[in-house]
Amino acid sequence: MNKEFKTFDNFKTDFENRSQNITNIDFFIKEELNQIDKLLNHRDFQMDTSSFMSSRKMYRPKIEIFSNLYWKIRLEWEVFENAYQQYYYNEIESEFDGYVNSPTTIQAHTQGFEFAKYTLWLKRDMKNDGLNKKKKAPLSHKQKMLALHYLGLDLSKYDNTKSAKILAQILDLSEENTRKYISYLSAGKNNVRTKSNLEKLSQLFEQQDFINISNQINNDIKKM
Repeated sequence: MNKEFKTFDNFKTDFENRSQNITNIDFFIKEELNQIDKLLNHRDFQMDTSSFMSSRKMYRPKIEIFSNLYWKIRLEWEVFENAYQQYYYNEIESEFDGYVNSPTTIQAHTQGFEFAKYTLWLKRDMKNDGLNKKKKAPLSHKQKMLALHYLGLDLSKYDNTKSAKILAQILDLSEENTRKYISYLSAGKNNVRTKSNLEKLSQLFEQQDFINISNQINNDIKKM
């Protein structure tokens, strides 16, 4: 990732890429906001009295895109901070009216707006989009096969090996395991038709208003 100008979309895309495999997204958002707070208040760190120059402890952003932002605008920090607060509290993007209109100053000014947009998205818009909800665990190979079975896929009149070749490509899953599982889809209780697998599918179908299928699965559970 380069250290050039970062837009709101850059920050948003970066967050989505880092969070795509996170289950507890609420905690991830909280930590992201914590890192933003550290970035905005990094000058409040205690003085490092052990240093020969008695300088402040060096702030090192934990998140790469924050680090790129910080090292790009740190020498124009006041400009960045003022623009950030202006947009964060009033959502206004004004022209820079400072004394020095250098390219780095203008960039710091604009970056303040873009970073404020990102912070507001995390705190407000992202939650409104429902992205803060806990992500649902994916279906296992066995559960996917059972779901197709209850949706009406009947493979009993076809050769298991040939069917497995087709299904494995459709589902992008193991052909060998697919072939094994086909034999257990309509049987009684086995290592595919387990109670936990059927309970998960019953809940899934119920949530999508497939009430008849959900009831059928529940009846099958009772027969175990």
